[in-house]
Amino acid sequence: MKNYLPIMVLIASVLVTAQTTACKKSDKVHVNNAIILNGNNSVINTCGWVIQLNDVAEITHHNSLKPVNLDPQFQNEGMQVKIVYTIPDMPVARCGTDAGYTQINILNVTPLN
Repeated sequence: MKNYLPIMVLIASVLVTAQTTACKKSDKVHVNNAIILNGNNSVINTCGWVIQLNDVAEITHHNSLKPVNLDPQFQNEGMQVKIVYTIPDMPVARCGTDAGYTQINILNVTPLN
């Protein structure tokens, strides 16, 4: 049993390190003006509410963001907002048959109207 102790300690330390780095979230905060869109239209493939950054002209899943926590008061089609958000380390949200959307965690939303 004593021969296995160093190996078991090594395995345990590798598992703890892997667990803490896998759950780590990005701390970078992003701020953008954006438009709230209802993802239940054919252009963005029934994904629920999505956010499109204002500096992007064409709506595709590559430039739309999928919030995990959009407050119902901001779930208004075409609403202009300023959003403050973070992107998790594993940021892909899959909807229907799409390749995926960049998932975001909203920290603050302010209407621009």
